[in-house]
Amino acid sequence: MATSTMSPSRGLGALVREWRVGAGMTQQEVADALGVTKPYVCQVETGRTALTGERLKVLAGIARV
Repeated sequence: MATSTMSPSRGLGALVREWRVGAGMTQQEVADALGVTKPYVCQVETGRTALTGERLKVLAGIARV
């Protein structure tokens, strides 16, 4: 039986990237909407940094989730 080694942050990051690409937004556009830098968005998408609860709420609002 295989086990998943994907961290929760990486899984969420992959969903953020999937949503961003599907919405036709650049990392810079998402960064501007969240009030963060483009490298921060990249780190979130690759699972190196987790979104804070507040930023996750903002992103959900942008994504209309």
